[in-house]
Amino acid sequence: MKKQIILGLMALTLTLSACGNDAAGVEEQAENVQESVVESAEEAVASEEEEDAETEEAETEDADQEEIGTEEESEEEDTDQGEFSRGVVQDNTYESVFLKVGCALGDEWAIADDTELLQLSGVVYDTLDESEFFETLDTSGLIYDFYAATEDQSLNIVIQDLNSAGSSMDLNEETYVDLAKGQMKEALSSIGYEDVSLEQSTITIAGKEHASLAISATVQSIPLYEKQVYIKVGEYMGVITAASYNEDRTDELLALFYEIQ
Repeated sequence: MKKQIILGLMALTLTLSACGNDAAGVEEQAENVQESVVESAEEAVASEEEEDAETEEAETEDADQEEIGTEEESEEEDTDQGEFSRGVVQDNTYESVFLKVGCALGDEWAIADDTELLQLSGVVYDTLDESEFFETLDTSGLIYDFYAATEDQSLNIVIQDLNSAGSSMDLNEETYVDLAKGQMKEALSSIGYEDVSLEQSTITIAGKEHASLAISATVQSIPLYEKQVYIKVGEYMGVITAASYNEDRTDELLALFYEIQ
């Protein structure tokens, strides 16, 4: 299990201005959450990183040989799976041909623009360029593709490049959740979440069944509910997170998504 998987998934569980704020204030909250997540995870994965370092040299020779023997097969797989493409927002409607999902929202929703999505993804930029998203996905392995919020609920979609975390082809939606959920409770508790509860299941969204994780907690004495849905496409994992305060409306939020052919 690689550190990037753990950090990525724990970062996804945090709503990042989930409720009570509009999209304009995401940068400061993103920075605070990212710092807390990193601090919580570093100690938990330290022993594993040490073990990885000890075996890396021995594995390199085998990996090189395997790469030579499977290069042609990998190229065929990449061709079949296609390349990542960003979702598009128009008239308060988000559609992702890559994930094959769409979501139409009302005027009460504030939707993050490209600048704010890059801020959530941890990018500091001089000029905004489409290539920033792909460079961030390539270097950090994680980008925000969509973020929207009202006063008491939010939706976000994060894309993770599984190659940055290890062997993407051996990691399905269920094992992705299994690998990381064990450290979520500690990470969430470290940033002020109380009475944290996690429940793994499957859910049908946009006409297809996917792995899901329901998260409930209290934040400053206010009940918070989150539900994540995991969609693996080739070597990428898309994670849809719905969140609401006071009452659990996550199923209603996820029902807003429809299938794109």
